[in-house]
Amino acid sequence: MVGRISYLKRQDIFIKALAKIATVYPNVCGFLVGDTKIDRSENYLKELLRMVEEFGLGDKVIFTGFVNNMKELYDSLDLLVLPSQAEPFGRCLLYPLAHLFSGEVFGPNCFCLHVRKFIKNRISSGKNSTLSNV
Repeated sequence: MVGRISYLKRQDIFIKALAKIATVYPNVCGFLVGDTKIDRSENYLKELLRMVEEFGLGDKVIFTGFVNNMKELYDSLDLLVLPSQAEPFGRCLLYPLAHLFSGEVFGPNCFCLHVRKFIKNRISSGKNSTLSNV
């Protein structure tokens, strides 16, 4: 999951979903990419770290902090998750989709989970992505 650490980005939903997925796919691993500098969300980060510990995901969730080389990161992903509560512009989705539409597809799949209607209307499910609710 890519985006600043913020309650609006709903990294907590990502962690809960990963905990469920790990029961079926024990080798699953998730990245939380971003930092708390913009929103000053250190308390939310502490809550996320507590959740990772509570769900026993310490070896499955990697907090990367800020990442400079996003193309390299996108190329390494199998799945992109966007569980945001609100995305006023949705850059966390648009940047990786720029690679998708330019033909520089990252990873084998591009999934966007729980995306707002205005973004859903701009994506053709099954054609250039798969949309799903969690």
